[in-house]
Amino acid sequence: MATVQGAPLVSLIESPVSSVSEVSLRYGDLLTHQLQSTLLTALLIAGFTFLELLRPASHRASIHGQAINILIGLIVSVFAFFCIVLLTLVAKLVWRDGLIGVVFPDWRKSGLVGQAFSVFMYGATWDFFQYWFHRWQHESTVLWPSHRLHHSDSAVNTTTALRRSILELLLIFAFILVPTVIIAGVDEIAAPIAFAIFYGWGFFNHANIHLSLGPLTPVFSGPQWHRLHHGIDQKYRDQNYAAYFPIIDIVFGTYRAPRKNEYPTTGVSDEFATAHPLQDCFNPSRR
Repeated sequence: MATVQGAPLVSLIESPVSSVSEVSLRYGDLLTHQLQSTLLTALLIAGFTFLELLRPASHRASIHGQAINILIGLIVSVFAFFCIVLLTLVAKLVWRDGLIGVVFPDWRKSGLVGQAFSVFMYGATWDFFQYWFHRWQHESTVLWPSHRLHHSDSAVNTTTALRRSILELLLIFAFILVPTVIIAGVDEIAAPIAFAIFYGWGFFNHANIHLSLGPLTPVFSGPQWHRLHHGIDQKYRDQNYAAYFPIIDIVFGTYRAPRKNEYPTTGVSDEFATAHPLQDCFNPSRR
């Protein structure tokens, strides 16, 4: 039986007297996790904003624009908390080693190398599902409005990582996060590490930093490579879908390598969407 915070579901059934305090403790752990995530977010924004000041790739985002992105992030984080609560329930229903463990028993090894491989598998599995859902959002007129808010930032910067609609968050939970847990399973050590690394990566590859990863560009998603995806020109839009590993775009034919000093203007041509990001957060399909 899969566990969350080391306590199996059966313990709540067998001990009705202690179950209330145990459930309270568990939700307290989730709230602590949420606060830690908020602190991590603040530190990442502060750090990458400082680097944006030192070496900007394009014109700087306004303080107002960054504040709107942060506000949207705070709003969405409330719903993210409830998604995490649901995830703890999903985690109880899956094998600890996931479906990978069905094909390759005991694939998750102990030790530093084993944990590093487990972290990588979380990221790779997530990015595979993310790639196809992300691509679906761009190709579907039904799904595009849920993603339009993220692309409507005319000055992409590290806070753009927070800019998404509530609907998109819920879709990410259903089509990316849950399948990742089903496939990769539940690892109490590797999963939080993977979350911290790959969550933080989103602030890095959205940062308005004049930085090329050179020969590592096809390996890791960097600020210049991902900025092409946010380009306002349609020629950029339907390429470079991967969040972390561009090799996925290479395999499926959507990879676009940046040219030297290529940092396109970002945003969408839909002026109404650009002008009302908070409305898009709650109701992305409104017109």
